[in-house]
Amino acid sequence: MSPLVNYYHLLAVPQTASLEQIKQAFRKLARQYHPDLAGAASKDQFLRIHEAYQVLSDPERRRAFDARLQEHARPNTPPKTVVQPPATSRTPDLALKRFTLREQLKKKRYTLVITEAEAFLQQAPDLEIRHLLALAYQRLGNALLYRGDRVQAKNYLQKALATEPQNSELAFEVQRDLARL
Repeated sequence: MSPLVNYYHLLAVPQTASLEQIKQAFRKLARQYHPDLAGAASKDQFLRIHEAYQVLSDPERRRAFDARLQEHARPNTPPKTVVQPPATSRTPDLALKRFTLREQLKKKRYTLVITEAEAFLQQAPDLEIRHLLALAYQRLGNALLYRGDRVQAKNYLQKALATEPQNSELAFEVQRDLARL
């Protein structure tokens, strides 16, 4: 008998997740693993994610899946294998987060980058995300400087320096912007 794949783990949602949470998780993972975006090698993972979404988004199929999952968890039945997502599944999430933040930075959505990067860094440290946060601070500070909001500009430029003090290129840019004040 083939092992039962835990669709909740595959989509990284709790068993109590709402339909909206399941949709959001599926959409995020679908963008990450879609073969047109991630390459042909991700096709199998994409198909597994799609299957999980189809089951968990249909109330009747979800109830049946929950019953099977519960049956596998009963202590009086022989242990059966429940497949978990690979331990490296956080790595693609991190790569996707980095890519998304870089794209938002290119589109000059500095406050969005700042908000998302700060939230992510509270959960897990990452040097590249910290770098993107420092860049967003510096670029927002620069934009505010050009708009004439000197107080806010100075605050964001100082945040950029504090976020990544060892980055000499960033320090040069910030110092140049601060000199304009």
